[in-house]
Amino acid sequence: MTRRAGGLRWRVPGVLPVVVGAGVLLSAARAQTVSTVRESEFRTRWVDQQVDRPQEGTAEGVAKEESEATGALRAANALRALFRNAPVALRVSLSTGYEYSNQQTLTARTVQPSKSSFFVAPAVGIFYGREVGPWLVSARYSGGYLYYFDRDYVAAGPNGGIPSQTAALDVALQYSRLNLRSNAAASYGSGFDIERNRQTDRLMFTELLGVDYQLTEYTRAGLAGTAAYESDSGSVSGMDDSTKRYTGAFYTDYFLTGKTRLRVEVSAGHESQSIGAGIPVTRDFYQGQLRMSFQPASKLSLEAGIGLGVVSSTGTGTMDRDGLRTVYSLTATYVPTEKISAQLYVGLETTASEPEFSLALDWRPRDNTAFRLSIYQLSGISTVSLAQNRLSRGFLVSARQRFFQRANVSLLGGWEEYEDVGSIQTTIARDPYYFLSTTVAYEFSRWLALEALYRSSTRQTGVAGSGSKLETRASLSLRLTF
Repeated sequence: MTRRAGGLRWRVPGVLPVVVGAGVLLSAARAQTVSTVRESEFRTRWVDQQVDRPQEGTAEGVAKEESEATGALRAANALRALFRNAPVALRVSLSTGYEYSNQQTLTARTVQPSKSSFFVAPAVGIFYGREVGPWLVSARYSGGYLYYFDRDYVAAGPNGGIPSQTAALDVALQYSRLNLRSNAAASYGSGFDIERNRQTDRLMFTELLGVDYQLTEYTRAGLAGTAAYESDSGSVSGMDDSTKRYTGAFYTDYFLTGKTRLRVEVSAGHESQSIGAGIPVTRDFYQGQLRMSFQPASKLSLEAGIGLGVVSSTGTGTMDRDGLRTVYSLTATYVPTEKISAQLYVGLETTASEPEFSLALDWRPRDNTAFRLSIYQLSGISTVSLAQNRLSRGFLVSARQRFFQRANVSLLGGWEEYEDVGSIQTTIARDPYYFLSTTVAYEFSRWLALEALYRSSTRQTGVAGSGSKLETRASLSLRLTF
């Protein structure tokens, strides 16, 4: 299979869809595959190719992807001719322009913040893909920096610029009866976190690993593991906030028919939360489930699971979720045509405070037109409040249209609210967050494009009783692609 970022196509083994389709991941991992408003807002100013995740999550990313497609693909083909002994593609871009924002500041400054600034944004992307015997390997890296010439520009953040880096490594092995799959992704960058209501630096890493072996014609056994780490700067105490989660699972499959599979799965995991200088909170959990996968039609796949889970917590102010509980999950994937796809997930995982839900819809009526909708309720350990779970609800919708092979218009909107659930209620309730943005890009040639962006979003004022205010941001830029 192939993926595209900024117009570049590179070979990606069909690893993640295989892992998810096989039911290897835990239910919480499945729910997190949906695009969220928090991530869209945090990455909205990133200029790298965001190779750690699909581009469909942001309208800005889609606009850049489509407007650069022709020129970048030609450049990639030319570069591949230089790297005849290795499937390597290199892409470099440089954007420069002017940006305005009326963003409200949350802290006092000795110098009155500026509301506009010129900026420059260099970016580089490197892509590698190779098939060696039974092995498929895909490695990707992209980095960029958005630098504002006015250091007092209100939207520039404390360092006067916004760095971002993303990377991913996918490996797959299919040899006789053995299958091995590994997906690693990492990102680092600066952005506005709507949960913290401030600019912060974030480091994230995830690893999904699965291996299985076909024992007989009708039976299969396997092991799976996941690891996730997130670190956020900007804590009031001056120390970083971090969360970690590790899981391991053993499963056996019995194929009743070619379209029906029964699975027994046993898993265990550990997660921890560290908020500033506070005492870390940890949770250990164990879970057993009976799953059944069924394909009633070639375009519809279903998987349902039910079981029991046990969780125990340690640390100050445990999360009041200890003990035995029932867990369940339901996943449905429907792809009626090449132009339409839908994926639904509903489930309750051992450590979740409330059931999770996610719905992702994609519709591409024509090659130049695309629509995407994601609706979700996610539950997980909080990255902001000590000894609490965070429950977030929201939706994200995007539309993209390409005109005359040169112009692209994209729209993106979203809404999200959240609450903390635990034995200690210390977080002040905030108003829901929402935004609307539009991007217009015009490609003069394969190496030069003009882009205009307008975005309106809510910002908490940080003053008790004053609620939210509306931020307006607009920019005009020229982009060179080499």
